[in-house]
Order: sequence, then structure tokens, then C-alpha cells
Amino acid sequence: MYAWLWRERKLHVTAYSRCTYSVWDPALPWQFGDAPESNPRVLGRIPRHVQRAGGMLALPDGRVLVGGVPSYGYIGGGLVLVTPEEPTFDLIEKPVGEQSPWAMVLADEPDTAIIGTDMMGGSGTQTAVEQSAGRLVHYNYAERRILHEVTPWPDEQGIRSVLRVAHELFFSGRTTGRIGVMDLSTRGIVSKFETGVAAGGRLIAGPDGRIYLTAEGRLLRIDPAARTCEEVASYPGLAEFVTFADGSLYGSAGTHLLRLRLPE
Repeated sequence: MYAWLWRERKLHVTAYSRCTYSVWDPALPWQFGDAPESNPRVLGRIPRHVQRAGGMLALPDGRVLVGGVPSYGYIGGGLVLVTPEEPTFDLIEKPVGEQSPWAMVLADEPDTAIIGTDMMGGSGTQTAVEQSAGRLVHYNYAERRILHEVTPWPDEQGIRSVLRVAHELFFSGRTTGRIGVMDLSTRGIVSKFETGVAAGGRLIAGPDGRIYLTAEGRLLRIDPAARTCEEVASYPGLAEFVTFADGSLYGSAGTHLLRLRLPE
């Protein structure tokens, strides 16, 4: 499972491979399949342009926007507008060129997503692109065009994660672990700072108003106002997918479920 979101008390997930899209209602009995009465129900599989999903966005009109990297041997991932009720899959091929749309968040502008791009694809036998730097792209998915883009770091291959905090966008570099901040009113980069990890992880908003980052088995806490970062916990094999519930942080390491009560 690569990406998910909750909508109307149902869990929407995209799984490897072929970006299999399923919906699970926890209030109903488990009966996995692709029939209308199945739960989880497999709604369909996305074409080769999205093999692994990096992000999913619930859109105001009821659809879900999915973005990710393409199948093996290809470059240039796609976006897919999913209408779960029908279900239909409307593909947008190569919206950010030879790169792939990985991390996504809704912008203030109508029908627009802010996309963090990455240069990932399936295994191949020839070098298709010598060098590529991750970008932040304002993309209008209704008009299918780029409104604005910026390259935060010329030596960073991809944008791993994005998170909105009020009028600012925090984002992490995939290969360097650096953090940047964009002012959404001007679309300008206003801050960059180091986290102390060698590779970027996933940013998540905490219940205490701070930002948490999981990377290299470590849990980091970021003060969005001071732009400072500290390590609060570590666990061998801690996965980057974590969530908050009942005042605790839940994560996993292999087959182990972990719970951490956050320090002050």
C-alpha cells in the first residue's frame, strides 16, 4: 500500500502493483473482492503511467486525485482523476514532463494541486535522463496545465513530502533530508534548513501544532515557527508511515505495531 486517505468514514487505498485502487468500509464485514458488495472493494487498476502512487487528494467535487511513478522501463508518471462512485479513471499523461508527480497537496487556487516531483521510474537498461532536480509545481488539473513551478535545490533529485501549515508549505527533499518552506501567497521559497538525516521522509502534522518527520528509523519534531528540528525517538526499522490517535503516535517496524506517547 503506497497511499491512502479517509473520506466519508471509508478508507481509500492504492496498492502495488498497477496502482490497485480499493475502498474499505470498517463498519461492514470483511469480504475482499471486486464485486459491488465486496468490502474492501477493488474499483480498478490504473494504467502503466501510475504503477506506484505517491499521493492521493480528496477533491471538493467528490473525486480523488492520484499521482505517482510509472511502470518498469518508463519515465514520466501520471495523474489520475478517480470517481469512486461510478467508478471511472481519467488519466492525465506526463503532467510534469519526464518527472513524476509524487507528493501532493491542494492549493488555494481552484482546481489546482501543488505537486512535489521526483525522478523515479522502473528499472531499465539505458540512462534516459542524466540529471533531474525535484520541483514544486502548481498544476491545474481541470485545464491540465502548469501554472507555476520552482526548483528549491539544484542538487536534490526529488521532493519526498509536502505539508500545508496555514499559509505556508513545508516540503522535504528525498535524497538529502533537507526541509524547505514556501510562502503560498507569493509562491516564493522563504526558508531552508537541515534535519540531520541523510534522506528525506514523510511530513505529518502533530496534535501539538508541530510537524513530525520519519526518516532512517528516527522520529524528528519540527517547530514550524522557529524552523528548528529535534529528534524525539528512534526505533530500528521504523517505517515512514505513522499516524496520531488518542494522544499517541502509531507506527510500524516490520510486523510490529508501535505506539509512542510524545514527550513534551
